[in-house]
Order: sequence, then C-alpha cells, then structure tokens
Amino acid sequence: MRDVAAKLWPFMNRYRFGLAAGLIATMLTNLIRMALPEVLQQAIDYLKSNEITDWVGSVGRGWFGLGQTGGVEESWLLYLAGIFLVISSLSALSMFAMRWLTISTSRRVEYDLRNAFSTISINSRRRFLPALEPVTSCQERPTTWTR
Repeated sequence: MRDVAAKLWPFMNRYRFGLAAGLIATMLTNLIRMALPEVLQQAIDYLKSNEITDWVGSVGRGWFGLGQTGGVEESWLLYLAGIFLVISSLSALSMFAMRWLTISTSRRVEYDLRNAFSTISINSRRRFLPALEPVTSCQERPTTWTR
C-alpha cells in the first residue's frame, strides 16, 4: 500500500490544497448532517413533554390545543422548524461543495496520470504490460470464418 501511495504522491502533491479542502468539506458535511436528528429529537421531546394526544385537535381548540395551559407553543415549533430548514440548506450546500471539490480534484489527478502514462515510451509499456502486443491490421490476421 505504501508503494502505491509513494508512486501516486507526485501527482497528488500538486493538488494537495484541493484534497485538503475536500477532506474538510467532507468532515463539515458529516457534522452538519449529524445536527439534524438532534433538532428533530428536541421537537419530539417538546411535544412529548406537553402530553399531546390529540394531533388533529378539535374545532374549539385549534391545532395542538393552542392557547390552552398545557398546549404547545406555536412559536417554539416554528423556531425548531426554521432551524431544521437552515441546517438542511447548509447540509445541501456543504454536500455540493464536498462533491465538487473531491470530484474536480480527482479528475485533475486522473488527467495528470493519463498524460504521464501516455508519455512513457512503447518499450517501457511492454516492460510494465508484457501481455499486450501491438494490434495488427485486419489483412494480417488469419480468418476463421466460413460461409
């Protein structure tokens, strides 16, 4: 494994800042996505603490028993919903940044690897890949087709 990493390092070293930014964006994305269940847990715990049993509500009380002593405060639920929306938006943006940074950097490394491989002479290629022979034209190949 170290041999492969040692051979790839000259190609990756050129893009080390892009790789580092992609790694940071990946960690940031995961941290943001871990916050979503916490906000949802806060909302559920708040609803449980107020012992809401009638989710639909009745005609006189409105939704969740608003305005009664023991009912749910609408402002707190809207606050949690707003936080959930903000965190979801940040999660989407950070996931876009993570994918853009990692994929674009990997494409650049791939491009450099292809260019380096194409500059190797044909003799060097035969040393690395001895089973490959140059393709012959169709006239030189024996045909086994029968009609």
